[in-house]
Amino acid sequence: MEGLSTILNAAKQIPETLKKLGKAEMADTVLNVTQAAYDQMSENIGLKSELGDAKAALRDREDEIKKLKDLNELKANLRFENDCYWDKQGHALCSACLEKPIDPAAVRMHTGDRSNGYVICPLCKNGTWSKGSRPQRMMTY
Repeated sequence: MEGLSTILNAAKQIPETLKKLGKAEMADTVLNVTQAAYDQMSENIGLKSELGDAKAALRDREDEIKKLKDLNELKANLRFENDCYWDKQGHALCSACLEKPIDPAAVRMHTGDRSNGYVICPLCKNGTWSKGSRPQRMMTY
């Protein structure tokens, strides 16, 4: 920008010198050309800024598309059973977190304090019985 400033300052001196030499019409032409060049450079700076914003938006969209493709690929390798997704190693993944419309996440569910088959999502606290149904209590008589 400093080089541009130097050029514009020099361009301002040219019409003044031409007026002193009695070349007023030529001075006006130089002023008009200088103003047009300045306007064009200002427009170019604005367009560069808009281009940068558009590139950033495009990168964001590409990142979002990649996340969605990765999520679809992950879901293709899971099975849905008992209100949660299961990976090939037998780990339960929270269906509520995985199916969120905004920022879906593959969150592994954890067993509660007791290892009775109940699994809980550490993020959303969604829970389910990993065996499909609540275990029956033993009745003692």
